[in-house]
Parts: sequence; structure tokens; C-alpha cells
Amino acid sequence: SDLTAVLPGTVQRYVALGLPVDAPMPPPTPYPRLAVRSDNQQDLMQRLGLDLEHPVILLTPGAEFGPSRRWPIEHFTALARRLTASGFQVWVDGSPKEFELGERIRQAANCGVVNLCGRTSLEDAIDLAALATKVVSNDSGLMHVASAAGTPVIGLFGPTSPNLAPPLNADRQMFYLHLPCSPCHQRECPLGHHKCMRDIGVDEVFRACAT
Repeated sequence: SDLTAVLPGTVQRYVALGLPVDAPMPPPTPYPRLAVRSDNQQDLMQRLGLDLEHPVILLTPGAEFGPSRRWPIEHFTALARRLTASGFQVWVDGSPKEFELGERIRQAANCGVVNLCGRTSLEDAIDLAALATKVVSNDSGLMHVASAAGTPVIGLFGPTSPNLAPPLNADRQMFYLHLPCSPCHQRECPLGHHKCMRDIGVDEVFRACAT
């Protein structure tokens, strides 16, 4: 539609709603920034047994919207192995609902992944994301949290378009395959193959993490 072409992003549309009917299109909006608390970072490092001896890649494998937005767990697992073999440490964060996802990655990767899912509040997640070198995330709330914390974000998109709600951060990289069936905006893949997420390769995401 014409609206989609002129105002592709959700933030742009909300800003436009606050303008007079005859106003010109809104200028680019500033990127949001969340406050990061260094004292809480220190407390979290001690409480959770974390350190920064090696650069951290934070993985957020959940997506409250539904399984269609989730990069396959086996891909996250393979990525974690590649990262730790290259000198990174890997943290996984998410809500208590995502604890099992984190455990599956931790156990299958078998390389020292730290599962923080369910062990952190939203405020803690902000402070931990700010400690990471990069964050690899599905299109989820934590992707936007990490982005607003100022951490470089690697966003994985399939059933949703990165034009609609990208990470609002100047240092970002987005993976989206532009399949004919995407974006479908369905909670589960209506065609049953989930190729929009499954075919985002581990090699490409690893290179984005390592560069």
C-alpha cells in the first residue's frame, strides 16, 4: 500500500499519528536508549558467576509471538560451538518460559554455554545485554532491548519483515531471505517447512558475529 511505501516502520507510523493531518512526513526519529546500571552489572556478574575474560556473544532464542519467529535450536547450538571454538563465550538469555530452550542449547552444545533464561529480570537483561560484544536474536522483545542498550544486534527475521520493526541501532545486521511466502505474520509456518528461518545459515551468522 501507499502507507507501507511511505512509512514502512511501526515507529514511523506511531509518530505520524501524532502529527496534524496536513503535516509533512515525520523526519527520522532518534534511536531509543535505555539506561545501563554499572552497579547492577557488577552485582549480576558476581551473583551469576560471570566474567568478561573473553568477549561475550549473547543469544536470545525465544520469541513470545510463536515458534515461527524462532531460528532453529540446532542452528543456535551449532553457532554456540563455533563461537566458543573461536574464543568467544556464549550466554543465553530469555524469560522463564525459555529456560528449556536455553538448556537444550547448553546441553547440546556442550561447550560451556551459560543459560541465564529465567534467572534475570527485564532490568537485568538490559544490563547484561550491554556487556555483550554482540547479540544474536530472533525478532523479539529482547532484540529491541539489546538494541536500545547500545549493543550491536544481529537480527533474524522470517515471518516478519525487518522493515516493519527493525532493531533501532546504528550497529545492526539483519538476516531476511525475502522468500515469496514471507512475511506471513503467522505464529506457526502455514506451509510446514519454516524455510524462512531454517535456511538462514549458521556460517553467515557466525561471520557476522566474528567481524
